[in-house]
Amino acid sequence: MRALLRQLQEESQRRALSTAGVTVCVDDPSRRCPQCSGPTRVLKSVQRNVATIAYGTFIAKETVRTCAGDCRYASGKPLLLRCEALARIVPPGGNYGYDVEVAIGRERYLDHSQREENRENLLEQHGISPSSGEVSDLSKRFLDHLEALHQKRAPFLKAAMQKTGGYVLNIDATGEDGRGTTFVAYDSWRKWVLGAWKISTEHADLISPCLDQVIANFGAPVAIMRDLGRAVILAAQRVVEKLGRLIPVLGCHQHFLKDVGKDLLTASYDQLRALIRQHKLRAQVRRLARELTRRLSPKLPDLRKDVERWLRTANKYTLPSGEAGLAAVRAMAQWPLDYTRACHGRRFPYGRPHLLFYQRCRVVRRAADTFLRRASDAPVRDALTQLARPRSRFQRQGLL
Repeated sequence: MRALLRQLQEESQRRALSTAGVTVCVDDPSRRCPQCSGPTRVLKSVQRNVATIAYGTFIAKETVRTCAGDCRYASGKPLLLRCEALARIVPPGGNYGYDVEVAIGRERYLDHSQREENRENLLEQHGISPSSGEVSDLSKRFLDHLEALHQKRAPFLKAAMQKTGGYVLNIDATGEDGRGTTFVAYDSWRKWVLGAWKISTEHADLISPCLDQVIANFGAPVAIMRDLGRAVILAAQRVVEKLGRLIPVLGCHQHFLKDVGKDLLTASYDQLRALIRQHKLRAQVRRLARELTRRLSPKLPDLRKDVERWLRTANKYTLPSGEAGLAAVRAMAQWPLDYTRACHGRRFPYGRPHLLFYQRCRVVRRAADTFLRRASDAPVRDALTQLARPRSRFQRQGLL
């Protein structure tokens, strides 16, 4: 499979390079004027470099025509008629084809790649080398064209949703302070994004036009799901009033539980966080873990294997001696510090990292006390004592 993929890439690159420098003349003499249906005449000839994935790079010499009867746009400018065959490949006046635009857009927004990665992939696979600025312009153009395609296909999406019982309109806004808000309308049954807008702030007067556009494109929803924000609640009520029909407006259970969880847990959680900071518990545990890491760093790969072997075969209530024992103490110190990974990015109250850190510290405290009773190796005992010491103040308050 890899060999076949490499062969296809080499063939694509060979085809792209084979057309480099070739001049292609494009003209459509049979083109009729779209206004009067009369004949056309040559106005001018323009030349530009074109790069596409399907046809490679070439020089397009395009003949631009105008109406022989001198038809004009509403602004008074002469009517310009470009070759339709070339316009289906590359935008009028553009240098990069639509397929290049799509390739960049998919990598940027689906694979989350950077501009330089886009450039390297295009050069390696297709022999096309746009600048960093051109990659940014093409990625923005991809979004504009995708939005236009979404609007054009809205009637087909509407028909598909109506065949299967309509849609539930989920609405929510998210953003960062000072950077505006992204408002999204989402069909939860099919996981379709029906619309997305950048608004300056979460306000009903800004949200209502977005919802009106969704209703105009896809019809009335069978229900509306929204969060508990005042602006979204008011905007949803306005939609129902405009439609003049009974549409259930539902509150998101996750947002409800989040609010309830904050009300119930915030005071005690803040107290626990303050105690951890007051006694500098994390700082002392982190200091011990770093000291042991620096001390053992040349042999850490082998010592990890020794610790794993001890966990599988040896007595769990007795630490090994020597550097293997120190590595085990280091692992015990590091485990509470890795609490943020276990939260998987969840925010309070669903994720409570300080509580998880506290719970892990309790486990490590009990383990350190047990190992200290049986530890005979002096360096291991010293490390265990340092591991238990920063928790002593917590223990005096009955917290560990």
